[in-house]
Amino acid sequence: MRTLQLTTDHNVPIEVELASVGQRLVAVLLDLVIMVAYFLIMSLIMSMIFISTFRFDSTQDFSAWQIFFMIVVYLPFLLYSPVLEYLTKGQTVGKMAMGIRVTKKNGENAKFREYFTRWLFRPI
Repeated sequence: MRTLQLTTDHNVPIEVELASVGQRLVAVLLDLVIMVAYFLIMSLIMSMIFISTFRFDSTQDFSAWQIFFMIVVYLPFLLYSPVLEYLTKGQTVGKMAMGIRVTKKNGENAKFREYFTRWLFRPI
């Protein structure tokens, strides 16, 4: 397993184990399962609540319930990774299960800007 040698602020060298590709893949798959389950459950709940106004034609204007639907269903789905990593110091549920976390290159906790930038460039 690959390791990284870091020096703390008190000039104490520590060795940190880097996560393997397999650990990262399993963590991403666990997060994906959680996000898809949330999306499906919330879509079902929201559709059941607003079934009387729900129409499948794409020509209708956005109504209040559609905006509410997007905020409650899509926004958490999209921002799951950066917000959860920020709130839990570099971990999502999948990373917690695998025992890994995101840090800066020097071993410090990342800030929200780093998590968000990482999330923005993930498709690349």
